[in-house]
Amino acid sequence: MRLDIDLTDMLVDLAHSGVDVALRIARAPSASLIAREIAPVRMIVCASPDYLARSGTPQQPSDLGGHETFSYSYLSLGDSWMFSDVEGRETQVRIDPVVHATNGDLLRALALAGGGVIVQPDFIVGDDIASGRLVPLLESWHMSALNLYAVYLSRRHLSPEVRVFIDYLVETLGRSTAQASDRLR
Repeated sequence: MRLDIDLTDMLVDLAHSGVDVALRIARAPSASLIAREIAPVRMIVCASPDYLARSGTPQQPSDLGGHETFSYSYLSLGDSWMFSDVEGRETQVRIDPVVHATNGDLLRALALAGGGVIVQPDFIVGDDIASGRLVPLLESWHMSALNLYAVYLSRRHLSPEVRVFIDYLVETLGRSTAQASDRLR
């Protein structure tokens, strides 16, 4: 098997770009593609202990307006972060990010340096939260559940190599995501 990996976060057209399979994080996969769920993705609002010591800890979503925030450019909600409480009540907060970036690892680095508040997937910030380098915020609130999907154009023309690759992702990422979620609880 030979892999050609493109790490872009941009949404690519599989047919026009010649991509056999793409990994996408979404609430639901595109209706125009075949999708296989790989693992759940939990979005976490967090900041460094240094930042929180300087700026205070937001207690509710509306408090984010007074904080430095960094935003992921491809977040489907843009600069409006949607939260739900334990009773299912929703609140939307408009943020004014000091940085927009197309890369979650860059946003993580900015937060680790004490720059501000980010929302990133558990697979990017989970180890930092477990070690105390980042602190989860607004824990009685949650953002919409997302999933990681492998998406492709057709079941009929799916090569055995792509099928094996997707099975491998389900087996390894699905298991490691469950273990990481257990560590964060």
